[in-house]
Amino acid sequence: MTFEPGEAPAHDSAESRVPPESGPGYGRHIASGTLTLLFGQVMSLAAGLLTTIVLTRHLGPGLYGLYSVALGISIWVEISSTSMFSTATLKFVAEATDWQAVASTLAQTQLATSLVAAALLAALAPLLASWLGSPELIPYLRILALGVPLFGLAKIHRAT
Repeated sequence: MTFEPGEAPAHDSAESRVPPESGPGYGRHIASGTLTLLFGQVMSLAAGLLTTIVLTRHLGPGLYGLYSVALGISIWVEISSTSMFSTATLKFVAEATDWQAVASTLAQTQLATSLVAAALLAALAPLLASWLGSPELIPYLRILALGVPLFGLAKIHRAT
């Protein structure tokens, strides 16, 4: 970024909003980001615990068991469809000169992969339910398939 003599930099530019990698304000910027991330993770844990408590009480042992099996299958699909991108994302973004273009391409690829995985889970739900001897699993698997692309995008955005 160049300026003419006597010209001040624009105050609303992206470069002026990002603190330098050293100097005053940098430590506060890192601490603020770290505390925000920590708060988000604590709230996520609390929300998960509260959800488990409410579902356990309202569903009862039988339905909660079905929910747990369906959730386990869904989580396996989510992790399987995103695991191949985690290391690659870190590597490609770190090596790129234009990291935003690389991250955008990886996010689109992750979304496509997650959509295919979700479609497969929804399509194979009757087969999985029959293998497990629980035809009532079909709607649970299909509903949880909707979360696969969301998990994929969240994972890729966290890696970039």
